[in-house]
Amino acid sequence: MRVFLIFLIFINICFAELDDFLDDLEEVTDIATKTKLNIDYVPGTVNIIYGEELKSMGVTNLNQQNAYDMIIGMESVVSSLRGVGSMYGSNGNKIKWMINDRVIENELRETSVWAKGNVFIPIPVEFIDRVEFIRGPGSALYGGNAIFGVINIITKKGESGSLLGFESFGDGHRAQHFGVYKNIILDDLYMDILLSGYRSDGYSLYVDESGHFYSSFSGQKTVGSGPGYLPTQNLGYSLMLDIDFKDYKFWLYLFNTKEGQGFSSWYPTEALPPDNGKYMKESLSSMVGIEKNFEVGNFKVKPSMGVSFYDNPMSKFQLVPADERYGFTTDKFLSRKYREQKSFLSVDLEKKFKKHTFNLGLFLQHTEVLKDNNYRNFDLKTYLEGKKDVTSWYEYKPLLKSRKSRIQKAIYLQHIIDIVDNLTLTSGVRYDYFSDLGNSAISPRLALVYQLDDSNILKTQYSKAFRPPSLFQAYGYMSPYILKPETVDTIEFSYIYKNLNHTVKTTVFDSKMKNMIIQHYSSYYFENLENLATVKGVEFEYEFKLKDFLFGLNGAVYDSDNRETGKNFSLASKFMGNVWLKYLIDSEHPFTLWYHYLSPKQRTENSSNGYIPAGEYLNLSQKIVDFIPNLDLDFGVRNLFNKTIETLYMPLNARPIGVGHNNDDIPYMNRSFWFNLSYKF
Repeated sequence: MRVFLIFLIFINICFAELDDFLDDLEEVTDIATKTKLNIDYVPGTVNIIYGEELKSMGVTNLNQQNAYDMIIGMESVVSSLRGVGSMYGSNGNKIKWMINDRVIENELRETSVWAKGNVFIPIPVEFIDRVEFIRGPGSALYGGNAIFGVINIITKKGESGSLLGFESFGDGHRAQHFGVYKNIILDDLYMDILLSGYRSDGYSLYVDESGHFYSSFSGQKTVGSGPGYLPTQNLGYSLMLDIDFKDYKFWLYLFNTKEGQGFSSWYPTEALPPDNGKYMKESLSSMVGIEKNFEVGNFKVKPSMGVSFYDNPMSKFQLVPADERYGFTTDKFLSRKYREQKSFLSVDLEKKFKKHTFNLGLFLQHTEVLKDNNYRNFDLKTYLEGKKDVTSWYEYKPLLKSRKSRIQKAIYLQHIIDIVDNLTLTSGVRYDYFSDLGNSAISPRLALVYQLDDSNILKTQYSKAFRPPSLFQAYGYMSPYILKPETVDTIEFSYIYKNLNHTVKTTVFDSKMKNMIIQHYSSYYFENLENLATVKGVEFEYEFKLKDFLFGLNGAVYDSDNRETGKNFSLASKFMGNVWLKYLIDSEHPFTLWYHYLSPKQRTENSSNGYIPAGEYLNLSQKIVDFIPNLDLDFGVRNLFNKTIETLYMPLNARPIGVGHNNDDIPYMNRSFWFNLSYKF
């Protein structure tokens, strides 16, 4: 590591008087460098998906469980990138999530053993300008959690309009949503207000009689599981306020989602929850902050500060229904009150010379759990004995058994130089320190981008990323061990070819992961893998455009290896991909077809419980521009052939000898019809 740091300093000195290139920018992004560059010339693999593109694929809200499936290597339902699956890339904690360049994350995406890990950001795609994402490590700029990728959701600015939508899931299940976005200009004041809401009955998801999951406690079929329907209703709202006044920016964001027990939090080894229409769990994120942009000499300076809160209450979250066989005469519930706060202060500086750009950043954040209370009206031991009813509420163990706060300090340095007219070098390093862990992390990267000619570009990059254990992982009731931060070292090579009609992009990468934080397949305790784990892969994209016709495909092939077992990761797909066809794209009535495929996933690393079947669906959508003046109509069908898409949130415990396998899967999507009206003021 010291040799690498000395090399970075040497590079910066040697090229201190060279200036940079690429003034003729087309599709630009700053997610990879915090400096605006043409997306084809940034280091690493970066993609952009526009809001209109998402809507043409049949995605109407980012809370949909397939909202991010178009992202190469992304499995939305478990929020993992690069084929890591839910056991290793589980619950979105290993991705850096941002909205308008502001980090949105919480410590609680690993609290439920079976949780699918949805990242609840209930924003209609009508509000979205684009979604930018980095595949692979991003810690050199963004610090912890940017271990398998960075996703930045950018909303529309300077526009005004409204939307109204309706969906039909069959069997009388429906959803409705609305939204209003307004741009206001008063002298030097620019204001964007976005407000939306939605309500959904959820898909009618039937668990048949074979869906009796084995209890992780008794090894027997669980009382009360199938046949029946999962309660997957959910509702939510979003409120976003962005204000620009001279050199100042102010933001206030609120995101709220409520859900039925079957939407993302059913423990399949427990009884099937009743389809009762109740909202039992809530996810509420609130963010407020301010930043200022100004220049000091030739330096661009951007200090910012803010505070965010995350609330995750559960109200009578049902675990066990009344059942005479267990001696329960009343339903048994768990309730929870949880709240955490993150306060941050940061300063970013940029200095440009003729042929190079320097970036320097300082970051300070304090995380604190303000509430952590759980209540039950039953005793777990008594429940397992099945002999005694308990009616009084009592306080259950909190999620965190000890430390409930953390201070993070960080500094990063980046240098971008144009060595010659068609060769760009990006070098950078970030240092992070965590007060509770008593140790630090260093995240370097070194990248070259070489433009062979107007059509061909080559890239290569080495990058290192880290992720400290979350507070729940480090100090929660499922954490009997002292956990180390996990790290990933990645080398990747990319090739881009572009002409007027064709675009080809491909990336080959090799990631080596040390101290990976997982949950044990049997105990579900958090632990570090003692040996290295690896993921290798090939990712590819292709688009062909001719007049009114656009054909595209993307996909990825992955090979993972847990060197403790010598097996592929559990619940990780080896192949995933998309194919789309757009017709009359430049007309007032474009048509889109989108096919998505996710290969079978082994339930355990040794495949003893078999495989989850492949997940695939076909979406069709149609747009009519100016259906009436200024009013656009979008409509379509998702999952045209009504295939029940299933997953398994985590591998189930191995069954006792002679009992058999846990090979029952949990459905999460069927066919649905939708339409959306959007009006621009």
